[in-house]
Amino acid sequence: YIVCPACSEKYFKIVVAPESGGIISQGKLICEKCGNIFLVDKGIVHLFKNISLAAEAEKKFINQGMVKHKDLLKFKDEAWLLKLPNVEKFGIDNLSEKISSLTYENTELSLKKFIKENNSVILEIGASNCWVTAELAKNNYCIAIDILSMPPDGLEAGEVFIKNRNVYFERILADMISLPFKEGVFDYVLISSSIHHSSDIKKTLSEIYRILKPDGRLILLNEPSSGVFGNKRREQVELDKINGINENIYAINEWKRYFFNANFKEEIFLPENLESVLFFKGGVYKKLAELLKINAIKKIAVDYMKIFILKFFDGYFNAVLLKKK
Repeated sequence: YIVCPACSEKYFKIVVAPESGGIISQGKLICEKCGNIFLVDKGIVHLFKNISLAAEAEKKFINQGMVKHKDLLKFKDEAWLLKLPNVEKFGIDNLSEKISSLTYENTELSLKKFIKENNSVILEIGASNCWVTAELAKNNYCIAIDILSMPPDGLEAGEVFIKNRNVYFERILADMISLPFKEGVFDYVLISSSIHHSSDIKKTLSEIYRILKPDGRLILLNEPSSGVFGNKRREQVELDKINGINENIYAINEWKRYFFNANFKEEIFLPENLESVLFFKGGVYKKLAELLKINAIKKIAVDYMKIFILKFFDGYFNAVLLKKK
């Protein structure tokens, strides 16, 4: 599945450290064409020539944050990882706790809805601690990529699932704007809460289109969109940018234009846990959530609300993008 990120060669010489055993945990890949060397460390292939400046800055800021917030490391241990997504604690403040809880809930419900086939080849971009990849790897061949390797929110955390869940998946350190894969090899590419961090979303979508099989699907989950009426979230986005986090929030029409220009046919969805999201927002949203408990109203309302909510209010959406021939 992989190619050399420097010259696109498909063949590598594998040099394995003696202590690796059955699974290659330490070693290196040497490109047979250009001779570039790519390390394998702790089971993770460092398969990049260069990482974009935006991705490097974000990686640095997140790693510094993990060191700074040691209270996060106290509970994000092996037992915590193995309980995902059904854990009691996610972050260090009430807001991040609730948002993370809703995001994980939507992800769990969406996986069951959007990826039903087994024996598929799946790439997860921005895989973080790999709990989603591990879940999909039960019945599929999976690869996880991210720019972060440091646990508990980087690719090294994936080892916990490999050791304890009787699953295996590959882990690759790479940038989403330059995916080191052959053309047309994936049935699905999955991204949750990550593609809006891309330093070049047009290039990222083009790369994903290239590596998908004909009629392959890109599944986007928990991606933010901006409406006519904003909220305090936008202030946080600007602060994140100052700190080095490459946060971007696009209007839903901008998203749709990006998808169209990348030659995808898209279907946009509101979060699968819409009622929970509305209850969290409170006020008139809570009243609306109570109405949605009536199935007849819910069936009619969701289609109309999708247009209304995504155009007028900041929020999150899911999308299934079909690669057009």
